[in-house]
Amino acid sequence: MAQSEVKKPNFTGKWVLEKTDNLDKFLSESEGWGWAMRKLAATAYVHQNIEHDTEKDRIRVRMTNPKNTVNYVATIGGDEFEFVDLSGTDIRAKFTWDENNTILRMKALKFKLEKDNLRFIERWIDPEDGKMKIRTSNEEKKLSMVQIFKKESTVPDFS
Repeated sequence: MAQSEVKKPNFTGKWVLEKTDNLDKFLSESEGWGWAMRKLAATAYVHQNIEHDTEKDRIRVRMTNPKNTVNYVATIGGDEFEFVDLSGTDIRAKFTWDENNTILRMKALKFKLEKDNLRFIERWIDPEDGKMKIRTSNEEKKLSMVQIFKKESTVPDFS
């Protein structure tokens, strides 16, 4: 019996952050955030509106929190692109799929700092609960956090 081909996830929709695992330790030890900023981050809402064209392997993202809004469009497997993240840091990034086409990976370089900082971000949809999970890793410091998003709507809001 032939194995069935795994279908790439489609991230299209309006997603709302439910919780973040290991947020405080990651922000403190990986990102160098102080106590007050970490406590504020723990209570902040985060929305991600995503339009994912699976045929063209293109993704459009609008992230919002109380402090900022970030917009970008990228082709998965395409060229690097630049944007300013929610914390105001300049990022140069590139999307690729993992070997099974189930996890969308972003290599993100914080490039206008004294020392370049590389982060790896993996995005997938949990088949058990349908939630979008995003793991952000600092491999140099062996730290990561996982954000868990619930789909609020199948229609993204870019207004």
